[in-house]
Amino acid sequence: MKDLFKYQNIQKIKVSELLPIQGTFKELSKKNFEKLKNSISKNGFIQPFFIWENENKKYILDGHQRQKAIIDLDGDIFVSCIVIDAKNLQEAKKLVLFYSSQYGEFSKESFLDFGSDLQFPDVEDFSFP
Repeated sequence: MKDLFKYQNIQKIKVSELLPIQGTFKELSKKNFEKLKNSISKNGFIQPFFIWENENKKYILDGHQRQKAIIDLDGDIFVSCIVIDAKNLQEAKKLVLFYSSQYGEFSKESFLDFGSDLQFPDVEDFSFP
């Protein structure tokens, strides 16, 4: 069977050392930026960054918006990062597209059904397609 794992290891890295790779590919509205910060403040930071290392630089593949939010909230803290294998910048950019893609879809109704046994203080904290 083909080796499906494309990562090397998990590291703790200062969030300021992570370099954006996506540019203006994906934007976050001011309203959604505040929602993201609020979510991180309430729930903590639970999802690691996915990064690519090249020539001693660490590039973000997934986590661009979280980086901005964490810096705005907490400054320069250490975050968990999974180092992903990529041969070059072009392959790393393809991975940005992969991580930015959404394959599954949900609606506000399916979200409410899924979380019917949970208590949500404000469903408006979430963004729906």
